[in-house]
Amino acid sequence: MRSLDEPWPAGQPIRLCAIRVEFLEDNLTGTTGTGKFNSGFPDTLTIDPLPHNRQYFEDHLAFMQDYFNTVSKGMVTFERLDVYPLAHDSAYTLSFPMWHYNHNSDTALLNRRLVELFAQSTTLASSDINFESYDAILVFHAGVGKDFNIGFDNTPFDIPSAYISESDLRRYNLNLPSGVTRGLILPEGQNQDETLQLGVELSLNGVMIKLFGNWLGMPDLYNTETGASGIGRWGMMDQGSGNVNAMVPAYPDAWSRVFMGWSTANTVLPGGAVDTISLARPGSDSIPDIVKIPISANEYYLLENRNADADSVGHVALYDRDGRLMTVDLLGNVYVETDFKIPVRASHYDFGIPGSGILIWHINDSVVSANYSTNRINANPQYRGVDLVEADGSQDIGREYGFATAGSGTELGVQEDCWYRDNRTHRNANGGTAFVRFNNNTRPAAVTNDQRKSYLSIENFSDIDSVMSAMVSNSIAMDGFPVQLGTNSPHNWSLADIDLDGKQDVCFQKDNEIRGIGSDSGLTVLKRFEANVEFDLRASRYPIDVNDNGHNEIWYVAGNDSLGFVEVTNVGTIQRNAALPVSSFSIARLEFLDTDPNLVVLFQGNGTMDFPRRVTIFNSSLNLILQQEVDWGGFHGLSNLTSVAAGNVLFWSSDRALLLDISDSARVVWNVVLHNSNQPTIISGPESSEIYFPNNGYVNFDSGALICPASECLEPIADWDQDGVIDGGGSRGADHTPREDFPFQSLNMDELFDLNFDGFPDLLRVTNESSSLTDLESSTVHAFDHRGARYSDFPLVTLGRPTIVTLDTTERRYYAITEYRSGSHHVIGLLRLPIVPEGQSAKSYADVENRIIFLGPLQNEVHSREEFVYVWPNPTNAIANFRITLPYAASVEAKVFDLAGRCVANLSTESSYAGTFDLQWDTVTVESGVYLGKVLVHGGGQSRESTIKIAVVK
Repeated sequence: MRSLDEPWPAGQPIRLCAIRVEFLEDNLTGTTGTGKFNSGFPDTLTIDPLPHNRQYFEDHLAFMQDYFNTVSKGMVTFERLDVYPLAHDSAYTLSFPMWHYNHNSDTALLNRRLVELFAQSTTLASSDINFESYDAILVFHAGVGKDFNIGFDNTPFDIPSAYISESDLRRYNLNLPSGVTRGLILPEGQNQDETLQLGVELSLNGVMIKLFGNWLGMPDLYNTETGASGIGRWGMMDQGSGNVNAMVPAYPDAWSRVFMGWSTANTVLPGGAVDTISLARPGSDSIPDIVKIPISANEYYLLENRNADADSVGHVALYDRDGRLMTVDLLGNVYVETDFKIPVRASHYDFGIPGSGILIWHINDSVVSANYSTNRINANPQYRGVDLVEADGSQDIGREYGFATAGSGTELGVQEDCWYRDNRTHRNANGGTAFVRFNNNTRPAAVTNDQRKSYLSIENFSDIDSVMSAMVSNSIAMDGFPVQLGTNSPHNWSLADIDLDGKQDVCFQKDNEIRGIGSDSGLTVLKRFEANVEFDLRASRYPIDVNDNGHNEIWYVAGNDSLGFVEVTNVGTIQRNAALPVSSFSIARLEFLDTDPNLVVLFQGNGTMDFPRRVTIFNSSLNLILQQEVDWGGFHGLSNLTSVAAGNVLFWSSDRALLLDISDSARVVWNVVLHNSNQPTIISGPESSEIYFPNNGYVNFDSGALICPASECLEPIADWDQDGVIDGGGSRGADHTPREDFPFQSLNMDELFDLNFDGFPDLLRVTNESSSLTDLESSTVHAFDHRGARYSDFPLVTLGRPTIVTLDTTERRYYAITEYRSGSHHVIGLLRLPIVPEGQSAKSYADVENRIIFLGPLQNEVHSREEFVYVWPNPTNAIANFRITLPYAASVEAKVFDLAGRCVANLSTESSYAGTFDLQWDTVTVESGVYLGKVLVHGGGQSRESTIKIAVVK
């Protein structure tokens, strides 16, 4: 039985009834006992001793009540705990012997028989019980459960315990009493003869409480496909249910307690400044007992403080209904007062866990949501939904080690899995470091399941104590960030030099204020508005000095009818405002044109439309210059094209493009019909400029005339080799031959930068993801140099969607401004991209905001070489191209050998023209290493031969 039902609401009392059933009596040796209660158990038991009468089960249920009330902080309570039949030693009798329900043959038959056992038991009891009055139904049957595997089994027909879900009952379409929807099947005890022969006694508590966790909606955290452990003895929903001879189940892990609504995780967003977190042991209300650290939309860490001996007395105390005492010490020694029966409560439910300290759990919500209903969230050991980050540097839980091997004894958890100041095993696993720390470069590493770097740092762990602490930060976050804005504040930021140090600072809206954080000034309030005034900084995200006074201004729009800016000077701030004509038009975007005089261009739309319907132009004194209705409908502005042609604004939609000259009364320069086109790209050359419309092709910027249809010209990428021609083709020769420096990763025009400032364009690829369970967003940032090699500190993961900016052009570094939600708060973050500048100057290859490629003067092509043949890229991890350049048509043959002399590829092709052509070798089937390529060409009445070394790196 694997499927789960919806979690039981926290705080809602549970009405539970238990039914005692026995079987037709038999003497089969393959089952424990005869099918009747109290048979098959010795009368010398210390744990779960005879008699197994009604009081025996009432006491077990009382223990379960105390356990869940304790671990849930009172959120799980029981309104009724009734055991039937009411007679002290009675039971309902089924129509079959015990072995009928487990033929020990196949899983499908066993599943059906278990559901039948549950259905038949409830039907027998329906004359005494109104099941409409209960929520939970437990069936206790005579005999021992087939629940513990000790390597040999003399009673293979014993019945395994099971949670029976609503879907299980529907699957077999059985007749059920009204009100019977789901429940548990449990034995009267767990003391099999095989375990008793080893001197081990086991309690019913562990399996009963774990399966009732399933009833409550808690998924199993072991591998339900194989039975292998997932979190070991650290949590009740795995092997922790069997702690202390299965008498004292462990606390549920941090994720299970948060998932069930029993605990609230205190979310910490690591920033540039170190944040000290404190963690109390489970049950605390004054100090957080769980801290959550998000690293992506679907992955996060949960930290908790656990202790195996919270009372420091070296044993756990258990009490029966009459107050008699049983103790179990750390070595397993048991002390029992005379006449001790069944424990109804324990002093410390974590006594049996493997150790003490901070536990770090790696949670993947996408795995949880995809596998919760089938109870398989930890079925994949390489991609668990709830995974313990074992501090000793070796993920041992769930593995199988041979006896006396290095990992033996660690499979269910050890003390060194915890994080604390003097974890010597962690320090040894990290090269003998003096400190215990958790980051991208430690073992284990603070990375996502797919190895994206989080740049999270947790260090300075305290000694083991009732309250522990650690220090949390993000190693690439800037001081003062992230900033949590008010619950009503939008994602809203701009840049300006607010502390006048020559570097741009991040400004944002919080509540009714414009605030900024500068490197020297700290948090500064720049402008305060009246309550309930909406304003927008996004219209002018990038700084501009419109009035030519040497300082950039922060522009804003308040409501729909007030345009203004905040100017930061040595003596304070100056606010200027202008009333916008016709307030019914909302702001679509705000742009600036570097003309004389400086112009502020306001694009507006009416109603809920997000495209411009009006262009309004102000000068730097906020005097109205021009207002032009643009009743074109459906157009999105692509503005600020002053580097291409001053005063021009391009409007485009999927089926039309218009170039508007706003310097001449909003004159339409040209109108082009498009064929379901996506966002255009502008190629700005030294002599003329073009616009590439996908599905249309290249058009002349000045006239709109078609230069090269899309079917004949490749999409523009960038001038990778600095020869003045866009690589990938285009109207300048329609060159379909890939350049040797062209990276073989997929490319997006929005992500071209000279990342290390060496004068060559690099690729920054950003992919976004959202959470399946919350509204959190995150992004993955990949970075490659112009040869396609990945930068070593990537990919990295950021919360929110990053916008790449430079704050100081002399610093030669890029930053990422991120925006996201955390709970009810909007958050602004500022991250320093981890790329070390190499060059001395930067060159602009793409205007990221407006999709413009800038071309320099024509230069010699990089791939013009003296050799008639070479390989590119070299090294390679995908396709290796043999590039042949000859003044005549030729045929070519190439053989590739490994260093052992084995031929791994035979290649051939021919050209029908003089010039350059390629012969491709797909390296997907070969391993990393050095290979030799022997190339032979025939043409022009002659032959030529060459040998080339090729490096394959994967």
